Amino acid sequence: MTIQINDKDYILDYSFRAQFLFERVSKDKECTASESSCLFFYCCLLTKNKGFNMEWADFIDYLDSHHELYAKFNDMMSEALDFDKKKAETTDS
Repeated sequence: MTIQINDKDYILDYSFRAQFLFERVSKDKECTASESSCLFFYCCLLTKNKGFNMEWADFIDYLDSHHELYAKFNDMMSEALDFDKKKAETTDS
């Protein structure tokens, strides 16, 4: 999936690399569920886009005025988790 931030296209994709980065970054932090979700969104962008250099605070500010991006992130995550579930079901058969 591709999303636009500040008129620039970025790849948004679930990956183990994003999961690893999220776990490292959030390890010593107490985050709410929404903070964790936004942080994982940010990690997905960081790991798939070498040119993505937006600071965390700027990213949150951008999301505040572009809620549709968070909806796209949720769609991407639902699709990724649904794919993993279907894949597991076919290998269990």
